[in-house]
Amino acid sequence: MEIATALNNAIEQLNGRKKEIQAKIIDETTEIQTLTVQMTAIEERIETLTNSLSKSESELVQLNNTIVETDAGYQKIVEAGETLMTIVSQNLPKFVGEQQNDSATPTKGTDPLDAFKI
Repeated sequence: MEIATALNNAIEQLNGRKKEIQAKIIDETTEIQTLTVQMTAIEERIETLTNSLSKSESELVQLNNTIVETDAGYQKIVEAGETLMTIVSQNLPKFVGEQQNDSATPTKGTDPLDAFKI
């Protein structure tokens, strides 16, 4: 009988260990499923962020190019304005002097802007 009792105790211990291992397998399987769902969500978020980042970087490059081109155009306008002011400043005394001389004897067909032509 002692042998039967010992075997019965051993079988109960083995069944207890079996239940522990089955519970561990269920817990770990559940955790793997949970982590897989989280990992999929994280991968999707990474893909979304990567696409958004790529789009933003492209927009930034385009914006920088626009800024550079606009600044270059502005600088050309400023230079043209400075050149125009220089020409006007140099020719204005001539124009004013001619106007004072010509006011005594007006001539037909003379364009007053001729003084500004180079």
